[in-house]
Amino acid sequence: MALSVDFPAAVDTRSEIALFAVRPTRWETGDVTELARRLGFVGEVADRGLWHVVDDGRSTLEVYQATPSFRYGRRDTGENEAAGAVEGGLDADQARAVAEGWVGRFAPAGTRPDVHSVSELEVLVSERTTAQPRRLVAGLQVNYRFDLDGVALLGPGAKIQVVVDPAGEVSGAYRFWRDPRPAGQARTISVDEAYSRFAASDLLAGLTDDTARAQVDEVRLGYLSLPPTEPQGLLTPVFELRGVLSTELHPRHEFVSYVAAINLNDVDLGDGAAKGDNRWGRLRPSLVTA
Repeated sequence: MALSVDFPAAVDTRSEIALFAVRPTRWETGDVTELARRLGFVGEVADRGLWHVVDDGRSTLEVYQATPSFRYGRRDTGENEAAGAVEGGLDADQARAVAEGWVGRFAPAGTRPDVHSVSELEVLVSERTTAQPRRLVAGLQVNYRFDLDGVALLGPGAKIQVVVDPAGEVSGAYRFWRDPRPAGQARTISVDEAYSRFAASDLLAGLTDDTARAQVDEVRLGYLSLPPTEPQGLLTPVFELRGVLSTELHPRHEFVSYVAAINLNDVDLGDGAAKGDNRWGRLRPSLVTA
């Protein structure tokens, strides 16, 4: 008998959802050079395969060739990661104000990313005179997420992080994003159907009530955005399921699973491809259960 799963009683969903195809990204050398200039430094652009890289020895810019995404880092603190770190906390309001200034300049046009969380960049320093390491804070990480049409963008490929150091300067940041274009509407499957597909997924294959327990604590509807190095033809509508799976070998395994929220075989992106064309994972990434 298949494994029984405890699901939440109520989930916010909608009967139809807007579809967003992904525009191809083309970075020219001049675009990368100009972005580095806006970030405050200059250097030669190197093609590293998945990235274009600019490095002047003090700052680095990595531009992801597959998407309009980039990562910036400052290295002028040297090899000592504790340099400039302070004891106690930093002013979160000040850090958010600095981060908002950066986001105002570098967020994708037409978007309004929201603050998702603020976390400390912690450094532990061991000293001979003390038994416990000394805790220092090297910066505050201000994290942002996006939504489209009131629906959250999920996964690793749609977010911004800005790191603000104790001096109130931006020491690092990244912007992960894809350029969406409207591609019609699709009817969503029922939550019960999503649960049935999850129960039959590879995660639970071969498990029974005698050998395991599974509980889904949170379910939400959203668009899955893949890591910025990976091509993607559609921001796939999914149900994101978060929960805990317990087995004899793994007493507590926290999982995040994605189930397609629409029938992907019916999708037509309007670019001459057949409905449901899944070449290169353009519609259904490998981590999505359909």
